Amino acid sequence: MRPFTTSSMKTTFTSTACGLLLLAMVSSGCVRFSIYLPDSAFEAVKPEEKPAEPKSPARDLTNAMTEELKLEPGQQGRIHEILHTTLQKARAARTLYADNPMAMNTALRRINADSERQLRAALSLAQYQQYMSGRQKLQARMQAKASPMPAAPITQ
Repeated sequence: MRPFTTSSMKTTFTSTACGLLLLAMVSSGCVRFSIYLPDSAFEAVKPEEKPAEPKSPARDLTNAMTEELKLEPGQQGRIHEILHTTLQKARAARTLYADNPMAMNTALRRINADSERQLRAALSLAQYQQYMSGRQKLQARMQAKASPMPAAPITQ
């Protein structure tokens, strides 16, 4: 058996220290060793995004009415339901009476009258009066959102 000497202990300690250092560098992802990893290994993990609420004219109009009339949460749901149903009925009438403009116009007037009756029941008196006076403004706002106008008029 060999007696312990200082030089053999230094060699053993040095090789053990180098091994531990090498292990620490590799396991911690030292920059020198990361050049062999693909760039995708360094990308941050993105959290799953919630699907955006689908855009619909009924939802947009409900949001505009909520802002203008200060609707309460219960009213918002009811108003959205009324507007969504009205739009579905109007689309169906346009399809059904595509060849008969007079019948289409009559059906659309009936659908709009029914919608107005339901809105009157869902809104408070003050909200309904404000709705009637601001209906033109709301319609213009929705049209501007649907088809943005160019920034400057085109002149020749």
